[in-house]
Amino acid sequence: MNIYIPIPDSDNYDGFYYLDQEKSHDILSRFLNFSVYQDIEEKSEWIPLPVGIESFDTKRGDFLGVVAWTFACNNRAWKILEPLIGDSVKLLPLQCDEGEFNILKVINIIDCLDRSKADLFIFEETGRVLGIEKYAFKEELIQDQHFFAIPECKFVILVSQKFKDLVEQHQLEGLNFKQVA
Repeated sequence: MNIYIPIPDSDNYDGFYYLDQEKSHDILSRFLNFSVYQDIEEKSEWIPLPVGIESFDTKRGDFLGVVAWTFACNNRAWKILEPLIGDSVKLLPLQCDEGEFNILKVINIIDCLDRSKADLFIFEETGRVLGIEKYAFKEELIQDQHFFAIPECKFVILVSQKFKDLVEQHQLEGLNFKQVA
């Protein structure tokens, strides 16, 4: 079973910049479960962040980088992907004068990491996973899962071969795929 991490291709495709950097960082951290915030529950409604599009001699893709490996997609991409991943995603709209874009927030968290076969960096004092050098999954738990994260690393999106194939079949642009299993 092939599993991938989709990574925004910021070398070749446009990305977003935030019109209010400080406010945007706080909101993104809380809603996307990054770093130390990953265990905080959402307590309020998402307010679309005002963004502009950065272009450094790059192309406009269907996916644009938001922060780290998080990405947003345009309506064309969402219409194609929704039947496959609609139940695994919460859309977080962005306020952009150049089109409609939604951050794809993974809400499908599956405890499927096979710790006995994976190569993990673990903080000895707490037992918390700090990083994953080599992924290994309990395949029976992700058989029909196409867009998910794992509790040990909620901010890393994982996708199936079917997701990757759908993106490529429809020539959706702006993502690279790093195979992890």
